[in-house]
Amino acid sequence: ISQSTGDQHGLKWGHDSMYANQMKEERVRLAAYTASLREKEQMAENEKKPKQFLVGQVVEWLKTRYSRKLDPPGYALCSAEDIRSGTSEKIDIDGLCLRERIRKHDRVVESEGKFAYRPKFAGVGNEEDIMRLLQQEAYGLIQADIETCYPTEDVRDDIEDLIEDGRIHREENKKWKDGRILVLYSTNAAGDTELRASEQVSELWTQMGHKLPSTEKELQAELEKSGQSCIQGLKRKFIPQTSKRGRGKRKMAVMMKTG
Repeated sequence: ISQSTGDQHGLKWGHDSMYANQMKEERVRLAAYTASLREKEQMAENEKKPKQFLVGQVVEWLKTRYSRKLDPPGYALCSAEDIRSGTSEKIDIDGLCLRERIRKHDRVVESEGKFAYRPKFAGVGNEEDIMRLLQQEAYGLIQADIETCYPTEDVRDDIEDLIEDGRIHREENKKWKDGRILVLYSTNAAGDTELRASEQVSELWTQMGHKLPSTEKELQAELEKSGQSCIQGLKRKFIPQTSKRGRGKRKMAVMMKTG
C-alpha cells in the first residue's frame, strides 16, 4: 500500500510538473505573440508619420549613445536593430526605408552599416577641450554647436564653470535669423585689454575703410552694431569649492550611467 501511494504521488508530481512547463511555454508564446502585434501596430503608426520626423527621432536617439568607455570617448555605433529596440517609437529604419536618409544626415556618420551621432567638433569632451576650441576661434562659437560634442547637460555645466572662472564669456546675438543665439568667446588674459588680429584681417579692415577695434569697449560697440550684445543679468558668481566638487560628483555619476 505504501509503495502504491508513493507511485501515485510520483505520478501526480510528474503530471503537475509537466503541466507547469506547458503553462510556462504557453505564457512565452503569448508574450511573443503580443509583442509581435505591438510591433505591427507601431510599424503601421510609423508609416503614417513624416519620414523626416522619424529621421529626426533616430538622430536624437543616437545623440544619447555617448560613452566615455570608448577609446577615445565618443558616440557609439548602433545597428538597425539597436535603433529599433532603443527608440521609443521602435523605428525600423529598413522597413520604413530610412537608411539612406539617415546616412546622408549631416549629424550622422556611418561605418559598416552602423550609425553614430556626428558632433559639430570632434575630440571635445571636457572643459579644457572647450577652452582649447574657443582659443582657436577669435570670433567665437555658437553654444548650441558645442553642445553637440558630448551630453548636453555636461557641456552646459562645463560652460558655466568656465564662465564662473572668467576664462570665457557669453554674448547674445539678437539678429540671428533663427532667433536668440548664444555665442561663446575665449576671455583675454587678465590685464590685457588690447585686441590683436592677424595682418590679413587688419589689411582687410583697412581696405574697407574701417578702423580695427583695439580695445574691448570698441569691440563691444562693433558687436552691438552687428546685432550681438552681452546677456543682461549674467554676473560672475563665486561658488565655494565644495559646490564645484558636488557638481563633479553628479557629472561622474552621469558619465558612469552614459558609459
